[in-house]
Amino acid sequence: MHFGKRSTIYQKLNLYPAGIRLNCYINRGTMKTLISAAAVFAISLCMNSSRTHAAEAQSASVQAAIAEFNALHHAKAKQLFSDLLKDDQNKNVANYYLGRIALGSGDYTAASKYLETSVRTSPNSADELYWLATSCVLLFQRPSESTNIGLVLCYQQNLEMALSIDSTHLPTLAALYQFNATWPVMAGASSERAAELLKQIAAISKPDADVARLIELNHKEEAGKALALSQSMVAAYPDHEKALLEAGKTFANNKRYAEAQGAFGKITANNITIDNRIHIQTAYLEIGQIAWLTKSNIDQGIAALTKVVDTNTFAVNFNTNWAYFRLAQLSQLKGDATQQKKYLQLLDSTGIEKGAALVKAMEN
Repeated sequence: MHFGKRSTIYQKLNLYPAGIRLNCYINRGTMKTLISAAAVFAISLCMNSSRTHAAEAQSASVQAAIAEFNALHHAKAKQLFSDLLKDDQNKNVANYYLGRIALGSGDYTAASKYLETSVRTSPNSADELYWLATSCVLLFQRPSESTNIGLVLCYQQNLEMALSIDSTHLPTLAALYQFNATWPVMAGASSERAAELLKQIAAISKPDADVARLIELNHKEEAGKALALSQSMVAAYPDHEKALLEAGKTFANNKRYAEAQGAFGKITANNITIDNRIHIQTAYLEIGQIAWLTKSNIDQGIAALTKVVDTNTFAVNFNTNWAYFRLAQLSQLKGDATQQKKYLQLLDSTGIEKGAALVKAMEN
């Protein structure tokens, strides 16, 4: 699926979320041409006025479907929204939420199609564009798409468009900042743009601004500054899950495992909601990672990783396959060949296309 060849939405985008590295094998001239063309197309689309689905007049059936979605009853919500596709008045909101549900199940191709259809209907909301951008970058993670520049353009441009609609949309600001602060210039990243975005984030949320600074410090491998900032963040923002997560990962990467466990434990103690479940899932994954790295608390690590792959609670994503990989390794440490084989087989069932690569890595 090569969005660079499509004639609609993907030619207008150019965004990036956190934690993704670009493997770009094209020359600078090609990149410059593609980005310029996408930017011109984006300008014509920025005329759309803002819309949020929450603000729309919604029927009782739409409200019921959204309630199921927010309660994490996504199988039920999917059925309700699928029924709403037959209603022209509610088709747009149905496509949006079906895209979100597809993202949660790991079907990024379907998610991009639903969200593209939603974005085709004007006016658009920042949420729609942000999640369409997210579907593009998740598709880009697939080995088969790792050189697809169309997905890179999709990501960046949709983020910029989302920000043009709502300049205070924190998820978009954070994703754009991380792109500009950590991606290569060849991909369209700009340190000047990153500085502008950081000022915007700081004006809205100091915890999110510190998270952004920490991500950049880690990218630059400035361990001393990153650790100092992590300690201050844990003390200053004991209830901010994103801050605790980034601080915890910084501690773990620097072998400060007790401090990392403390940060992750605060996150996993919280109730799971539609807004925080990715942070809680990632915290459980990190707890499992620590068990593997330290070769200790193996049962605790297995219990945490088992939660990561619970599809009744959490989305299927890159965390899922890494959890299966670590579960296989921890089972190997315990001498449980049966469980190890089971988890290795599950690697390929997540649909993220990384199972084979992980199995090969483990065999080596």
